[in-house]
Amino acid sequence: MRISSTLAVALATTVSEASVVHRAADAGGVCPPIWTQISKQLTTMFVSADGQCNHDARTAIRAAFHDCGTWNQAQGPRGGCDGSLFLSAEENARVENRGLQDIAVKLTALARSSGVGVADMIAFAGAHGTVSCPLGPTVKTMIGRIDSARPAPNEGLLPGNSSESADSIISLFADKGFSAPDVAALIGAHSSAQQFFVDPTRAGQAQDRTPGIWDVDYYADTVSRTPSVFTFQSDMNIASDPRSGPTFKSFIGQQVNWNKAFADTFSRMMLLGVQANGLVDCTSALPPPRDNFPGANLPVNAAPGAPSGGGSSGSSGSGASGGSGGSGGSGGYGGYGGPGGPGKGAPGGPPGFPGGPMGGPWGMWGGRKGLAVAARDVHVAPTPAAVSPST
Repeated sequence: MRISSTLAVALATTVSEASVVHRAADAGGVCPPIWTQISKQLTTMFVSADGQCNHDARTAIRAAFHDCGTWNQAQGPRGGCDGSLFLSAEENARVENRGLQDIAVKLTALARSSGVGVADMIAFAGAHGTVSCPLGPTVKTMIGRIDSARPAPNEGLLPGNSSESADSIISLFADKGFSAPDVAALIGAHSSAQQFFVDPTRAGQAQDRTPGIWDVDYYADTVSRTPSVFTFQSDMNIASDPRSGPTFKSFIGQQVNWNKAFADTFSRMMLLGVQANGLVDCTSALPPPRDNFPGANLPVNAAPGAPSGGGSSGSSGSGASGGSGGSGGSGGYGGYGGPGGPGKGAPGGPPGFPGGPMGGPWGMWGGRKGLAVAARDVHVAPTPAAVSPST
């Protein structure tokens, strides 16, 4: 795989192949103020005008998995979360890291301009990307890793393909210290994922119906084989395996439980290969979570904008008038531009009533505010049925 000239220059100006750099935190154990400034810049980078997390946030989360996930027990207190994903041109160009080159340039540049380590930047940005997504949890984030430009062992330490067996994935993560239920929690990061390389003809297709929201639609969509989303065979294998499947299905409709499990497991992943001495807690530098958001956790058969169940009228917005209410639902999504608002869509009723404009980025929601009441807390009961591994 060819690496871009921009990335090649960025990598060439980092550290030599054999060197390491320790980006120590404040001696007193207090999170350096620079991370609060970095956090503000990442919020601008990761959150779109509609309040959802964007492509940069998704790739930052994936980068943290790929930097840290190359560790196994044989490596001991080295490797893993060391920044080599960005600092080693060889590692960055591996096929499993396709699509991470742009975020590598952006985050490496931010680390350099801020005077912090690349390994810490990858981990912090991964945690930030998670909480930048609506409903995303706060992940405990430690700072003080050692940077290394030595490439991680090229030994298949990351899941290799989209059809990998559950046995292979569970064994791979067991060698990193994670259980099968841990795998079921971690794989939920696909809630905000899009695929670009498994099937290039469907590049950009999301792996659940709400890729800009960190919700549990992913679990319901995977189990129900929702046609409108792109589901990896490997994900279905994890959903149906007796070791990981029960936990996987238990997250359907259970946002709080999944957030807790994911945050715990992801925080442990971001310490793989990291020496504990000198680390400080910079979790407080992350933005606060947003526990509610319009359109999150839709019923399995409901497309965004057509929820079932009644709801109160939403506040006015700057979008076009709300669409017709869903079956027993609120007004649909407001469009962009023009006056608009949610209105009270009666069951099968008329379009939402137009409202006055609202300034700021939230104005674009229009009728979407009303959608929140109907759809936000609607959960899908877990199903005991196993998922067939067939395509």
